[in-house]
Amino acid sequence: MRIILNVVLLAVFFGVYGCKDDVEPDLTSNEDTSGNNPGIYINEVVSKTAAADTDWDWIELYNATDADVDISGYILYDKLEDAFTIPQGTVLKAKGYVVFEQRKPAEAGFFVFGLSSDADKVYLRNNTGTVIDNVSFSTMSDGESYGRLTDGAAQFVYFSVRSKGTTNNGNSQR
Repeated sequence: MRIILNVVLLAVFFGVYGCKDDVEPDLTSNEDTSGNNPGIYINEVVSKTAAADTDWDWIELYNATDADVDISGYILYDKLEDAFTIPQGTVLKAKGYVVFEQRKPAEAGFFVFGLSSDADKVYLRNNTGTVIDNVSFSTMSDGESYGRLTDGAAQFVYFSVRSKGTTNNGNSQR
Protein backbone atom coordinates (compact mmCIF):
# COMPACT_ATOMS: atom_id res chain seq x y z
CA MET A 1 0.00 0.00 0.00
CA ARG A 2 2.85 2.38 0.88
CA ILE A 3 4.47 1.80 -2.54
CA ILE A 4 1.21 2.58 -4.35
CA LEU A 5 0.78 5.76 -2.31
CA ASN A 6 4.35 6.87 -3.17
CA VAL A 7 3.75 6.19 -6.86
CA VAL A 8 0.51 8.19 -6.77
CA LEU A 9 2.23 11.09 -4.98
CA LEU A 10 5.05 11.12 -7.55
CA ALA A 11 2.55 11.04 -10.41
CA VAL A 12 0.62 13.95 -8.91
CA PHE A 13 3.85 15.92 -8.28
CA PHE A 14 5.15 15.52 -11.84
CA GLY A 15 1.68 16.06 -13.27
CA VAL A 16 1.38 19.38 -11.46
CA TYR A 17 4.97 20.62 -11.64
CA GLY A 18 6.23 18.77 -14.71
CA CYS A 19 9.77 17.77 -15.55
CA LYS A 20 12.42 20.30 -16.47
CA ASP A 21 12.88 18.61 -19.86
CA ASP A 22 9.19 19.17 -20.66
CA VAL A 23 9.42 22.94 -20.26
CA GLU A 24 9.25 24.90 -23.50
CA PRO A 25 11.46 27.99 -23.73
CA ASP A 26 9.62 31.31 -23.37
CA LEU A 27 10.45 33.09 -26.61
CA THR A 28 8.03 35.95 -26.03
CA SER A 29 10.51 38.14 -24.16
CA ASN A 30 13.84 39.66 -25.09
CA GLU A 31 14.63 40.40 -21.45
CA ASP A 32 18.35 40.93 -21.11
CA THR A 33 19.63 38.30 -18.72
CA SER A 34 23.12 38.35 -20.21
CA GLY A 35 24.54 39.21 -16.78
CA ASN A 36 24.09 35.48 -16.12
CA ASN A 37 26.15 34.46 -19.14
CA PRO A 38 27.84 31.07 -18.62
CA GLY A 39 30.75 31.98 -20.90
CA ILE A 40 29.27 31.67 -24.40
CA TYR A 41 29.37 35.01 -26.21
CA ILE A 42 28.38 36.61 -29.48
CA ASN A 43 31.94 37.61 -30.31
CA GLU A 44 31.77 39.19 -33.77
CA VAL A 45 29.07 39.96 -36.36
CA VAL A 46 29.08 40.96 -40.01
CA SER A 47 26.33 42.47 -42.09
CA LYS A 48 26.91 42.33 -45.83
CA THR A 49 27.24 45.97 -46.82
CA ALA A 50 27.99 45.95 -50.55
CA ALA A 51 27.20 43.82 -53.57
CA ALA A 52 30.94 43.24 -54.06
CA ASP A 53 31.24 41.85 -50.52
CA THR A 54 31.81 38.09 -50.84
CA ASP A 55 30.75 37.35 -47.25
CA TRP A 56 27.16 36.70 -46.34
CA ASP A 57 25.98 37.96 -42.96
CA TRP A 58 27.58 35.90 -40.20
CA ILE A 59 27.65 35.60 -36.42
CA GLU A 60 30.63 34.24 -34.49
CA LEU A 61 30.21 32.67 -31.06
CA TYR A 62 33.09 32.28 -28.60
CA ASN A 63 33.42 29.88 -25.67
CA ALA A 64 35.36 31.64 -22.91
CA THR A 65 35.30 28.57 -20.64
CA ASP A 66 37.88 25.82 -20.18
CA ALA A 67 35.41 23.11 -21.20
CA ASP A 68 33.70 22.13 -24.44
CA VAL A 69 30.02 23.19 -24.43
CA ASP A 70 27.20 21.51 -26.36
CA ILE A 71 25.25 24.43 -27.82
CA SER A 72 22.65 22.26 -29.55
CA GLY A 73 19.27 23.94 -29.29
CA TYR A 74 20.68 27.42 -28.58
CA ILE A 75 18.86 30.10 -30.56
CA LEU A 76 20.19 33.06 -32.58
CA TYR A 77 17.89 35.78 -33.91
CA ASP A 78 17.31 39.44 -34.56
CA LYS A 79 13.51 39.07 -34.59
CA LEU A 80 11.71 36.18 -32.90
CA GLU A 81 9.87 35.15 -36.06
CA ASP A 82 13.26 34.53 -37.73
CA ALA A 83 14.84 32.50 -34.93
CA PHE A 84 17.58 30.02 -35.92
CA THR A 85 18.00 26.96 -33.72
CA ILE A 86 21.58 25.69 -33.61
CA PRO A 87 21.62 22.09 -34.90
CA GLN A 88 21.93 19.03 -32.68
CA GLY A 89 25.49 17.85 -32.13
CA THR A 90 27.04 21.34 -32.28
CA VAL A 91 29.84 21.50 -29.72
CA LEU A 92 31.76 24.72 -29.11
CA LYS A 93 35.30 23.81 -28.08
CA ALA A 94 36.91 25.35 -25.00
CA LYS A 95 38.32 28.81 -25.91
CA GLY A 96 37.02 28.11 -29.41
CA TYR A 97 34.84 29.73 -32.05
CA VAL A 98 31.97 28.70 -34.26
CA VAL A 99 30.55 30.80 -37.09
CA PHE A 100 26.99 30.65 -38.38
CA GLU A 101 26.27 32.17 -41.78
CA GLN A 102 23.20 33.41 -43.56
CA ARG A 103 21.91 31.59 -46.64
CA LYS A 104 18.87 32.36 -48.77
CA PRO A 105 17.14 30.15 -49.63
CA ALA A 106 17.47 28.25 -46.37
CA GLU A 107 20.07 25.50 -46.07
CA ALA A 108 20.59 23.17 -43.11
CA GLY A 109 22.90 24.73 -40.51
CA PHE A 110 22.51 28.29 -41.83
CA PHE A 111 20.27 31.11 -40.64
CA VAL A 112 17.96 32.94 -43.06
CA PHE A 113 17.40 36.24 -41.27
CA GLY A 114 19.48 39.17 -42.45
CA LEU A 115 21.39 41.64 -40.31
CA SER A 116 20.82 45.27 -41.24
CA SER A 117 24.02 47.16 -42.06
CA ASP A 118 22.28 50.33 -40.80
CA ALA A 119 21.65 49.01 -37.27
CA ASP A 120 20.48 45.77 -35.71
CA LYS A 121 20.49 43.68 -32.55
CA VAL A 122 21.32 39.98 -32.28
CA TYR A 123 20.22 37.74 -29.39
CA LEU A 124 21.58 34.42 -28.16
CA ARG A 125 19.39 32.17 -26.02
CA ASN A 126 20.51 28.97 -24.36
CA ASN A 127 18.56 25.73 -24.80
CA THR A 128 16.22 26.61 -21.92
CA GLY A 129 15.18 29.86 -23.62
CA THR A 130 17.16 32.30 -21.45
CA VAL A 131 18.78 35.24 -23.26
CA ILE A 132 22.46 34.85 -22.34
CA ASP A 133 23.92 37.46 -24.69
CA ASN A 134 22.90 40.18 -27.10
CA VAL A 135 24.74 42.65 -29.28
CA SER A 136 23.51 45.95 -30.73
CA PHE A 137 25.37 47.66 -33.55
CA SER A 138 24.87 50.75 -35.66
CA THR A 139 25.96 51.49 -39.24
CA MET A 140 28.60 49.08 -40.49
CA SER A 141 30.83 50.18 -43.39
CA ASP A 142 32.01 48.03 -46.29
CA GLY A 143 34.41 45.32 -45.18
CA GLU A 144 33.94 45.94 -41.46
CA SER A 145 32.83 43.71 -38.63
CA TYR A 146 31.62 44.54 -35.14
CA GLY A 147 33.04 42.55 -32.28
CA ARG A 148 34.45 42.35 -28.81
CA LEU A 149 37.76 44.20 -28.47
CA THR A 150 39.23 41.02 -27.00
CA ASP A 151 37.50 37.67 -27.09
CA GLY A 152 34.67 37.51 -24.54
CA ALA A 153 35.30 41.08 -23.25
CA ALA A 154 32.53 43.60 -22.59
CA GLN A 155 33.84 46.35 -24.91
CA PHE A 156 32.81 46.27 -28.59
CA VAL A 157 34.52 48.01 -31.52
CA TYR A 158 34.32 48.11 -35.30
CA PHE A 159 37.13 46.15 -36.96
CA SER A 160 38.56 47.18 -40.33
CA VAL A 161 39.81 43.61 -40.76
CA ARG A 162 37.40 40.77 -40.01
CA SER A 163 38.56 37.82 -37.92
CA LYS A 164 35.94 35.23 -38.84
CA GLY A 165 36.42 32.10 -36.72
CA THR A 166 39.61 33.37 -35.08
CA THR A 167 40.65 35.69 -32.25
CA ASN A 168 39.68 39.37 -32.22
CA ASN A 169 42.69 40.16 -30.02
CA GLY A 170 45.02 42.60 -31.75
CA ASN A 171 42.71 43.10 -34.74
CA SER A 172 42.72 46.45 -36.59
CA GLN A 173 40.02 48.88 -35.50
CA ARG A 174 38.30 51.70 -37.34
